[in-house]
Amino acid sequence: MILHLPINRGICLTPWLIIIPKWARGDAAYLAHEQVHAEQLRRIGVIRFWWRYLRDKRFRLAMEIPAFKAQCAIDKNYTHWAWCLATEYNLDISQEQAFNYIRD
Repeated sequence: MILHLPINRGICLTPWLIIIPKWARGDAAYLAHEQVHAEQLRRIGVIRFWWRYLRDKRFRLAMEIPAFKAQCAIDKNYTHWAWCLATEYNLDISQEQAFNYIRD
């Protein structure tokens, strides 16, 4: 199920529940990002995924890189998405590092 709510950022809570901001309705790149997380949640398990995602920066980075790559496959604004990855996920990486992760 995909819900469009008046929030600032999207989140995939479970493989069956993706929440996307109303402003991103119809944004295929945004949806692709969250769909990668849905698949990760299916594969890893909801509790295990969220436990590690919230506690382990390396795991969080490993989960975000393929999601951002999927997003960039549709919306090629690598500079913007690298900035988002570097600043919004508490990963302690530079924008240049983020760019290289999602571009490679």
